[in-house]
Amino acid sequence: YTSLFVGSVRCVQETGTWGVILIEGKMEAVIERQVSFIDQLVKEKTELINSCEQLRTKIKEEEQKSNKKAKELEKQYKMELKKNKEAWQIAEKIMREKWEKEKTAEIKHFTNKALEPEIERMVKEHKLQLLKLEEDLNEKHKKGKISLANEYEEKLKALQKQIHPII
Repeated sequence: YTSLFVGSVRCVQETGTWGVILIEGKMEAVIERQVSFIDQLVKEKTELINSCEQLRTKIKEEEQKSNKKAKELEKQYKMELKKNKEAWQIAEKIMREKWEKEKTAEIKHFTNKALEPEIERMVKEHKLQLLKLEEDLNEKHKKGKISLANEYEEKLKALQKQIHPII
């Protein structure tokens, strides 16, 4: 604008008053354009500020929505995690109990296998003892019968002697 102003001053010097009016009109037109441009810039700035405010409001709303959604998802994941943990613990307990039963059966099986010869020896020993006891009992029974028969026989003879002298 300085070059325009300098040019205007030269023109005034050369042309006089008529030139001043002409220059004044040009200057007013330039000033009007500049004021209009400034007004347009202010208007655009206001629109941009409004747009920024709307965007900031939208961003806050979206941030709140995403925070709420994140909290809901976290709560849901915690519940699923708890449920899965409980299911895992139950499955683990069942597997442990099954393993314990299998190991107990296996230990019993191997214990029985290991003790089987000892058990058979003990069974044979007890059978022999039982046979000996039966034989001893039978022998005592026979001796008791014989002793009893002898005793009855002696009593019978004694009674017969008592009865015969009377007859």
